[in-house]
Amino acid sequence: MSSSSRQILIVKLGSTFPELSKKLGDFEDWIQDGIENKNYSTKIIDAKSLPILPEPSSFIGVILTGSSAMVTDKEEWSERLKPWLIKCMNQKTPILGICYGHQLLADTFEGRVESRQDGVEIGTVLITRGLASQNDPLFKHLPIAFPAHTVHWQSVSKLPLNAILLASSQLDKHHAFRIGDRTWGVQFHPEFSEVEMNFYINEYKEVIQREGKDVLSLLKNITFTSRARTILKRFGEICDSKF
Repeated sequence: MSSSSRQILIVKLGSTFPELSKKLGDFEDWIQDGIENKNYSTKIIDAKSLPILPEPSSFIGVILTGSSAMVTDKEEWSERLKPWLIKCMNQKTPILGICYGHQLLADTFEGRVESRQDGVEIGTVLITRGLASQNDPLFKHLPIAFPAHTVHWQSVSKLPLNAILLASSQLDKHHAFRIGDRTWGVQFHPEFSEVEMNFYINEYKEVIQREGKDVLSLLKNITFTSRARTILKRFGEICDSKF
């Protein structure tokens, strides 16, 4: 396969707020910016409008974006992805699921996703690597603890069978996992910058306040998350390798 035809497939599962996307782009644009690799290109498909999914073996990797949808709603477009994701894994195509994509992977491979009892986890949080991450190709280069941006009302409450826990936060013990040797889910958003995180907190501030959380404190604690962002570039390097 020539370098011009080597592609990572970005599966768009949702969109950010229209006001934000008009200025700064959408999930898939931020992911593309984070990959920073010229050895391959990216192809974007919208899962909600594409009834027939492409052949996984045509791509060197797959990235699943976030979404404002809820995995537990079992929407048709989302359920349609499950057999395709199983096919991706069987064909050993590397997969990275982000936020909704992370939860969808868990749900596909017999884990469990549930609404969070304490409401949203939002803002810049400290992600702590677990012992199993020491030999993980995506996480082993990261510090033991690093900041990352997050916003989610649902979490993976039970990991898939044989999944390996890679990282946790204070409010979510299943922030990252791996299934097999090349399928990863991360609950946090490595593609977010401080600008996007600030926008989300302000957009949801009334809901956040009703849940008893301090909006001003969340805004004050937003910080640069360059370490989390390297996951995108590292995933691209893994896809580009011949492992």
